[in-house]
Amino acid sequence: MKAQKYVRILFEFERLKSGKILIVDEIANNFDVDKRTVHRDILDLKCYMQDNLVFNGNAIGSIIYDRDLGGYLIIDLA
Repeated sequence: MKAQKYVRILFEFERLKSGKILIVDEIANNFDVDKRTVHRDILDLKCYMQDNLVFNGNAIGSIIYDRDLGGYLIIDLA
């Protein structure tokens, strides 16, 4: 059964904030969605983080893809 989008995105965000690597294939399999859906989620999270910085001055970090680790992670902007 597919989880609601907000559940999936919050899971991804909490995983990234806790310093864990976000691997697209794993998330897609765990939530029974296409890999493109996970990539769209990541774009949504990047926009959220940028908007949070612009409107609230709160720098959460930046999501990047690390080829060596094979997944996405958050890096500090400081």
